[in-house]
Amino acid sequence: MESQEETQNLPTSSSAVHHLSSHSQSDSSYVIKCVQTILFMIAVALSLLIAIIVFSNGEDYTYTSLTELSFEVDAVSSTAYEYRDRGFRPKSLLYIVTSSSEFNNKRRSSTVHLQRDRLMALVVPVMKESIESMQKAGFEVDLYMIVSYNMTNERRAAVLEHLPEGVNLEVWSDAVPIDYDIGGRKPATADKVVQINRALARQHRFVVKDKLWDYDMFAAFEDDMLVLGDHLKHHLYVSEKLQHFRQEAPDEIDNIKLWFGEMKEKQLQRMRPGFIRVEVLLKDEPNTTQDKTDIEDNIPLDFNFSDWGYEEDQHVDPSICCNVGSNFTTASQEPSASQLMVWETGIGGLGVRELPDGSWVALLPGPRPLPGVPFDYEIGNFHSGSAGKLKNRPALSNPKFMAQSAGWLATRYEVLEMQTQICRASILPPFGEPHARDGLYMNNVEFWSGGLQLWCQRDGCSFQRIIQLDPKNFSKHLMYHTTNNKQTAITQERRVLVDNLLAQLNGVRKAAIRAKETKLKKIRPS
Repeated sequence: MESQEETQNLPTSSSAVHHLSSHSQSDSSYVIKCVQTILFMIAVALSLLIAIIVFSNGEDYTYTSLTELSFEVDAVSSTAYEYRDRGFRPKSLLYIVTSSSEFNNKRRSSTVHLQRDRLMALVVPVMKESIESMQKAGFEVDLYMIVSYNMTNERRAAVLEHLPEGVNLEVWSDAVPIDYDIGGRKPATADKVVQINRALARQHRFVVKDKLWDYDMFAAFEDDMLVLGDHLKHHLYVSEKLQHFRQEAPDEIDNIKLWFGEMKEKQLQRMRPGFIRVEVLLKDEPNTTQDKTDIEDNIPLDFNFSDWGYEEDQHVDPSICCNVGSNFTTASQEPSASQLMVWETGIGGLGVRELPDGSWVALLPGPRPLPGVPFDYEIGNFHSGSAGKLKNRPALSNPKFMAQSAGWLATRYEVLEMQTQICRASILPPFGEPHARDGLYMNNVEFWSGGLQLWCQRDGCSFQRIIQLDPKNFSKHLMYHTTNNKQTAITQERRVLVDNLLAQLNGVRKAAIRAKETKLKKIRPS
């Protein structure tokens, strides 16, 4: 099948004004919009009902109801699962890429992407590498680009020429919405209509809504994130595993704060596979990341996973997330475990929990109680501060530990469930209360494209992101931030080797197991 190009020239400014001034429309237009909204919600409800029926296969549930992935326990470890591609049929996927810059400027240029043509030197190689990997994993991929600038026909043709065969391309040019920037950084200009640049990150939600019935799965990411087939398959694998737990879970349990034992359905409904952005260090030197004394005085490193059946010390596998082709000008096309760095989280912001099958996961920050709102889906965890001398235990809302992933993955079913059952505020347009001004007021890039709306409790879904701690799967939760420019802007104490983070989490896991045994002796004395 030859690649096709569909160019969508959307009048962003007028559409934004249309949304923002809907209160001033005629009564008839208002009634029409209300009817359209009601019909859409009815369609969503019916689709969700069908999806629930498909999911509920009774007691003889198998891991093939939605994703048609099947997996089995790995022979090495009872907690190291692997999916098998037995009859896995390709799934339709819409890959949405949001890009704010066509050319590099001095402020945002990385030291390894100095070419001025950012679109062709960075964005296109990232998209090509991602799509090829997705196709290899069995997905039928189309690409939708949302750009802040006017992409000419010549530039669109150049992008299309580099894409793999079979990919349809749509482009939304000049996609930055306009409004009175009330609540922005320049109060003096709040009475003038301006481009709300931070809200470019909101626009992919319109695309998801418009294309909801056309694709089985959506991947919406910023333009420098390498999103691979293993990420998509692992998202489906973990989601299917959690769905199985939900079907077996009780409605209520005695203690939701425990970090082990059974979990109720509402807790599992809030769990989602998480992903962490990483970079490849430009200088593979000891003083590039956290000082050794900061690590040892904090939580010791433990690379020994022998209790899970591994005979040798285990490390992260960079080949899963960060091996790139010759089109890239990164520091290394095949980085080592000692070169992967994370900067948006650390051991101080993480806890661990045992899942119902006995496997262990790390819990990323996010959900926390709101005044006057029941927190009956709280997921108990054994915090890293309970396992060692944690110097400064951060607040739950500390943004330095949030690990925003610069994008998000979801199947159509997951989008429908989020929109109709889980999230406190709409994740799809129109963005009514508690959003203000159609979502343009205050909400930043991280809220929309960073996925924080999905993880945060206010105006969000309060999802608990999990990272599998088995070293065979841990690396599948890592995503490559290909510009590699954060390491030059972040202070040394925040630059954490991913390999060290895995080792520290392993130590916390073992401490949690010991604490569990002590707790059980108190609950059930011999």
